[in-house]
Amino acid sequence: NDIPTYSSVRGSTWKYVIDDDNGAPFEELYNLAQDPFEMRSVANDPANQSIKDNLESRMNQLFAQ
Repeated sequence: NDIPTYSSVRGSTWKYVIDDDNGAPFEELYNLAQDPFEMRSVANDPANQSIKDNLESRMNQLFAQ
């Protein structure tokens, strides 16, 4: 499968992306206010864990609908 598969959800300030194409999820998190061109993911920064958890939960709710 050469077509990348990913899902994302965003709010006014944050965007969360998960790529589960290879069986090992790869996460990205962007602060759109500080990084509007999404050049630096802050998904691995522990200070953003609650934001990432919130957006992941929101994404799961959307998938469940």
